Amino acid sequence: MQSNIVVGKSSISGTLKYVTGYTEFSGEPELQEGHFLALNIKDSDFTGLTSVTGAIVPSATGSDPAEMINDEDKNIVFYVSDKDAQHIEFVSTDGTNTRTQKYDISGLTLEPEGEG
Repeated sequence: MQSNIVVGKSSISGTLKYVTGYTEFSGEPELQEGHFLALNIKDSDFTGLTSVTGAIVPSATGSDPAEMINDEDKNIVFYVSDKDAQHIEFVSTDGTNTRTQKYDISGLTLEPEGEG
């Protein structure tokens, strides 16, 4: 699905392979193929936080941000349809303060269908 993914302070780079038949992402056939970015958020990232959501903006799927803090495996998958127009956004709160962290994904390489 992906290789050489590097998450920097404000950007994500690496290669996303073209995937088909990814039924775990969506029940809608048109959202079961394309480029997907999978990330795992470390437990230490949740220390002291009461809420964490992750989203790709704008969303090609029309989905709401995914709640991360209560997700047992702390994995999140994003559907990347336009790496130059989209970005990844995490919003976290400790109950008092809210912080937004945006990641530029224009450095991702999207392999064409049939490669990889």
